[in-house]
Amino acid sequence: SGNYPRNSIFRSYFDDSGFELPAGSIRPFLSANGMRVATGYKYQTTGEEGQNKQLYNVGQGMNAAREKARIFLDNRIKTLRSARLLMSEKLPVSLCAYDADFFGRFWYEGWVFIEELFRAASEHVDIQFMTPSEYLSRLEIENFQTITPVFSSQGFNGYGESYLDSSNDWVYRHLLRAGERMVELAERFNGESDDLRERALNQAAREMLLAQSSDWVRIITTGEYHLTREWSNYARNRVEMHLRNFTTFYEALGSDYISTRFLTELEQKNNIFPDINYRIFQRKSFHSG
Repeated sequence: SGNYPRNSIFRSYFDDSGFELPAGSIRPFLSANGMRVATGYKYQTTGEEGQNKQLYNVGQGMNAAREKARIFLDNRIKTLRSARLLMSEKLPVSLCAYDADFFGRFWYEGWVFIEELFRAASEHVDIQFMTPSEYLSRLEIENFQTITPVFSSQGFNGYGESYLDSSNDWVYRHLLRAGERMVELAERFNGESDDLRERALNQAAREMLLAQSSDWVRIITTGEYHLTREWSNYARNRVEMHLRNFTTFYEALGSDYISTRFLTELEQKNNIFPDINYRIFQRKSFHSG
């Protein structure tokens, strides 16, 4: 199944126009010092190894994903039918666990694969999609062996060192403190807030969440991705910037003096989670059920 995302006509995840096109044609996308950055515009196919890449054709890429979905489904059905002959009582099940990152991020056509898989499966009356817990609920649970998974992660060496080692361990005490302070803010201002204060509280929540991104600590280590020190410094600066922004809001809200200019600039720059509501960090939110 790992080969399904690999097709020479699929869109390349890595070839961004910000690094591929002449600097003159993408000047508005470059940073102030002329440094190339990712634009999000990607027009090349993955191509075959050792061959020139082609201009991406959306229609061809989507059709190839649909074809792979039907092939995948046919193979699963064949496996289930073969297993059914060997099972006298229990229904056969094919457990499919994949990294969701590949369905739409690294594999641009992955969402089409998923859609076509469910559409094609609707044509078959003898198969059914269900979650593992739903499958277990239909059987006698006491007949199943109980196991405890070993500690592991998708990180470097399959353990936790991508997220915690001597290069990034300093981050966590600050993230934990920011989390505690966000709960404090949410509970202190649990009533009606004026517009400016509410905006500041919501932006503080955004800054805290941005600082908590696991990508930063993974990039700081540099080992997993074989990245340069420049990238490691960038990740460190991002963590420090978001924590500094959060602390500024925390202190401003405590002194009841909020800079409208500072707030507006950050709302435009770090505008993730546009509908966030800081009140979700109140402790009672987790107990209300």
